Amino acid sequence: MNKILNFLKINSWWISLTLSIGAICFSYLRATPFEMDWAGFVLGVLALLTSALISWQIFALFDFKKEKEESLKSMLSIANSISADRILLADSLFNYFMTKKEDYEVIKYGYDLISLTQNQNEFLKLTTLMTIIQYSSNGIRFKYNYQLDEALGLIASLKPMFLGSKEGIEYLQIMTKRIRQAKIDSQL
Repeated sequence: MNKILNFLKINSWWISLTLSIGAICFSYLRATPFEMDWAGFVLGVLALLTSALISWQIFALFDFKKEKEESLKSMLSIANSISADRILLADSLFNYFMTKKEDYEVIKYGYDLISLTQNQNEFLKLTTLMTIIQYSSNGIRFKYNYQLDEALGLIASLKPMFLGSKEGIEYLQIMTKRIRQAKIDSQL
């Protein structure tokens, strides 16, 4: 199939040119002596132009498919590099806020780290969740009331990512309990 398409791609101009010349010759071929027939000449020129335009469109279509595949490959490589950069950034922020003892930010960037690696690295997901549990073993404190609601929502949205992991579901249940028992510094 590819050989036929490559043959047509390369030789479509020559095939259409041959057919156009044949149409011109056929339109001029008369049983009577040759005479100038303007209608036949115009028909031959139009056939030549039509076949040239059709072959040009066929060639442009194959060229467009090639460019589309190349652009998709480059976009995929850019997306992969951006994804790796986002994972590194989320990991850095996660570790930074753990040292600063900002409980809400630890949960938020832990969520980002888990969701960015959702189908790529099961070990990293469980390790991150286990790290959050160990971090929160002495209790969780939020500065504002809305942070508690958002943290519960983040943990709840992680459940589909851990459906096949009994250990992951247990960790999520532990985190949900700890968040519900969290202390809030301000009632805003």
